[in-house]
Amino acid sequence: MPQGALLSVVAISLVLLSISIVTWGLRSPKTAADNLVDASAKGAARSGETHQPQLQTVFTSPRPQREILDPLSSAHPKLTATPIATAPSTAACLTRECLLGTWICNDSIRRRIVVRDDGTASMNVRLDFVSALLYGSEMDLELTWELDDQQLVYTAVSGTPKANTDRLFKDFGRKQIYSVLTFKPGRMLLEMTADKSRYDWRQVAP
Repeated sequence: MPQGALLSVVAISLVLLSISIVTWGLRSPKTAADNLVDASAKGAARSGETHQPQLQTVFTSPRPQREILDPLSSAHPKLTATPIATAPSTAACLTRECLLGTWICNDSIRRRIVVRDDGTASMNVRLDFVSALLYGSEMDLELTWELDDQQLVYTAVSGTPKANTDRLFKDFGRKQIYSVLTFKPGRMLLEMTADKSRYDWRQVAP
C-alpha cells in the first residue's frame, strides 16, 4: 500500500475513535439502583406481568361494638316485664246491674252465659277435643249466681246431657268462685280461686 494511502486510513481511524470517546463521555453513568430497576423491568417483560404499586389502608376508627346484655340481668329486654294497665274494680262500678246480659269467653273452651236479674243464668259450653272425650263436645248448664263484694259465685243446678254434666259436677263440683280482678263496662277479667286460672269475659249483644 502506498504510504499516502496508509496515512489516510490512520487519520480516519483516529477521528472515529475521538468521536466515540466524546459520545461515551456524554452518557450519564448508571447507579446500582438504576441497574436494579432495569433488571426488574427486564424480568417483568420476560414474564409478561405488569407490577402495580400496592396501597395499604389503615382503619383508625374501630367498628362500633354492640352492647352485650347479660341474659340473667334485669336489663335484658326479654326479662323486662311490660306492665299491663289495669284498673282495680270497685264496689261503685261493679254492681249486679253491670253483670246482667250476655257474656262470652273464648279460649280453648267457648263459654256463653246469659245472666239474669233474678239471680239465675244459663251457660252454653263447647269443649275442646280433649275435654270432649270425657264430657262430650257441648253441654248446657243452668246456674244461680251472686256477687259477694269482689267475688262472683256460680252454682250449677242442672245440665244437659245429664250423664255428661253429672260427670263434670262429680269431677269439679257444682260451685265455682271467681275473683273479679278488673272490670269495666263490657269486659271483665275473672280468676278462679281454686286454681288461679284466668278468664277474659266480653259482653255481647243478646
